[in-house]
Amino acid sequence: LALYEAELLTGRTHQLRVQFSDSGAPIVADPYYNPLFIEFLRSNAPASEAPFGLASPLEMGLQAHSMQFRHPHEKSKSITLRLPIPTT
Repeated sequence: LALYEAELLTGRTHQLRVQFSDSGAPIVADPYYNPLFIEFLRSNAPASEAPFGLASPLEMGLQAHSMQFRHPHEKSKSITLRLPIPTT
């Protein structure tokens, strides 16, 4: 597992997922762009055999540490949301 810093430029659907997969570092448990996880899903193996030691193979391993965007009604203001970086 790894921690990456990324900045969304276009807001296109699946932008980060596609870019990480194309670079050879797909997001954990991504059912569309992670070849190992796709293989696991096709195998019909029990959830306990999910790759990467996932607690739940149905949750993608992607979390934003912080997000900032313009306020939808007051364009001169911005909204910033932050979460702690996971340690496990």
